Amino acid sequence: WSIKKLHRHILLSATYQQVSSNRADYLRVDPANTLLWKMKRQRLAFEALRDGILRASGQLDLTLGGRPVNIAKYPTTPRRTLYGFIDRQNLPALFRTFDFANPDAHCPERFENTVPQQALFLMNSPFLAAQSDKLREAAAKQAPSRQALVKVLYQKIFQRNPTDTEISEALKFLNADAEKEQNEAFSQLAQVLLLSNEFGFVD
Repeated sequence: WSIKKLHRHILLSATYQQVSSNRADYLRVDPANTLLWKMKRQRLAFEALRDGILRASGQLDLTLGGRPVNIAKYPTTPRRTLYGFIDRQNLPALFRTFDFANPDAHCPERFENTVPQQALFLMNSPFLAAQSDKLREAAAKQAPSRQALVKVLYQKIFQRNPTDTEISEALKFLNADAEKEQNEAFSQLAQVLLLSNEFGFVD
């Protein structure tokens, strides 16, 4: 009856450690992944997404314990989303947009919806714009050149180096509008990367 042993057994299994990339021979035989030959891509829940954005910008507060905080107001708190205050009678629109479980009812499983409001919130959110600025400021301290800054952005957001093509596309984006102030352009690039599927999904 040891849960720790059960967890170890599951986590060390070949099935659990599969990657999500396709393999042509397996895809031909089992396109629906019924036999679990690859991991299904998983979208980050709202809590993990918000914490991931704060971590990438270097603002995440990892302090344990304490009273709940209002994460729906702006400027937002850097505390983990786990500590967000939940008003059962008046759940903020931020939570409803991202499929937060109904706090008034028993909810053993959180439903996932992909709706335009989620993308619109992230594109127009003062929270994301502020974190993009923080991310750009942190990257600028480590990068002496524009190309190096692009590389640092990729390392902070995706935990990997950009490919030559990605560097070329990023520099092309930064050079697209000569009148745009460079800090603004780099912040917009950081925001685009934070909105990408690579950041919002677990492979």
